[in-house]
Amino acid sequence: MVHDDKIVSLELQVRDFKCKKCGYIFRENIPSIGRKNTTAHFRQAAVKKIHDRSFSAVAMEHGISAQSLTRSATEISEQAGLQWPDKEFALGIDGHSFSGHDMATTLTNLTRHNLIGILPDARY
Repeated sequence: MVHDDKIVSLELQVRDFKCKKCGYIFRENIPSIGRKNTTAHFRQAAVKKIHDRSFSAVAMEHGISAQSLTRSATEISEQAGLQWPDKEFALGIDGHSFSGHDMATTLTNLTRHNLIGILPDARY
């Protein structure tokens, strides 16, 4: 979890249970953690930092793999409704300033010359 821009961690011992009838082993359910071993808040805070740094730098800072960070970014973009093409394409990321105050970041498919999405200013 990230609190006041500091990483806070909590070590949990998740218990395993075994069904006496079928022998199936299952784990204790912790709703806020899930299978990812990180909270949604932690993943969102980490993904926000890739705005101005590389995936590997942010992943190292947060103690997760770059692949986990990539999966989190993909999950968050899908929840936001961004539709990614199935084929490979060149992604353009541009920052735009309006009157020197408001910022917006645009994501553009440079291969097909169309706008994918506009992200709000990350400073607020």
